[in-house]
Amino acid sequence: MITNNKKAELLSPASTFESVRAAFNAGADAVYIGGQKFGARAYANNFTQDELIEAIERAHIYGKKFYLTVNTLLKDHEIAELYDYLAPLYERGLDAVIVQ
Repeated sequence: MITNNKKAELLSPASTFESVRAAFNAGADAVYIGGQKFGARAYANNFTQDELIEAIERAHIYGKKFYLTVNTLLKDHEIAELYDYLAPLYERGLDAVIVQ
């Protein structure tokens, strides 16, 4: 018998610092959120780059993970902009990007 001792990850959507905190307080292991670029919720009140960095740091203080959604179709000329958008977040510890 083969056993898998891996724990399932509880992932929750979030849209504000309050919802990030609530998700973690309710037992989520990770949250995903959209930023101001490359997201399907273009007209929502999405996190700024500085807020994303702050949220990443807060998540890691508590041993949680933070994922960013990039769920729009990219045009060729947007690839360089995407790199410039994601690089500072990865440098600050972004755990993953959820891509369409």
